[in-house]
Amino acid sequence: MQGAKVAQLKWEKVNIVTRTKIVEELAEKLSTNKNELANIYVEEQGKSYFAAVGEIDKSNSLDTSRIIFISKNKSIILKIKYRIIRY
Repeated sequence: MQGAKVAQLKWEKVNIVTRTKIVEELAEKLSTNKNELANIYVEEQGKSYFAAVGEIDKSNSLDTSRIIFISKNKSIILKIKYRIIRY
């Protein structure tokens, strides 16, 4: 648990543009390795292959939606963040 807290504190310090790029890379890797990941789900959790693929796709679509939103609204998000930090 402590490791997760430390990682979160580090992540919060990463600027939004860099975070967006990291999440874009993650989404690409999820997509590229979907079949291998689905097989791991099947083996470790007993899910059907199609359920596993559906779960991966759902997760990836949420990440992609966040990336699109952040990319289109970077300046607004940065302004809000600056005001929060400033006040």
